Amino acid sequence: MENDPIYERLDLSPIPKTKTMKTIELIPFDKTSGETLEDDLDEARTNIRNLITQGDDALAELIALSTQSQDPKSYRELSNLIKVMLDANKNLVDNARARKEIVHDDKPAGDTHNTTNNLFVGTTSDAIKKLKDKNV
Repeated sequence: MENDPIYERLDLSPIPKTKTMKTIELIPFDKTSGETLEDDLDEARTNIRNLITQGDDALAELIALSTQSQDPKSYRELSNLIKVMLDANKNLVDNARARKEIVHDDKPAGDTHNTTNNLFVGTTSDAIKKLKDKNV
């Protein structure tokens, strides 16, 4: 590590190792470990939900603190926290939309086509004739 270009460039000397320092082994990330986009979306959803829950607790405490102190700085921090909480909730909804688009949870099987508000222009006898032809 003495010839490390970063240390040389920054004109620093390496930190000497002590007996209490532990070596951390880095584990390479395996992209084929079976994690899919669905897993990532689920993990992100869980993380966002946890942050929202913790933010709700912090919000209640900050409201009480702001009310008691009447300090403008605490009200500013309260408004910042409210904005962050709104963004977290929007991220949760965006996550649900992304999951719906990617996973296609609601896509019906097969090619179904529904027609609503159809308009027939013609006489009654033409309509009866078309219906008889269709039933045959």
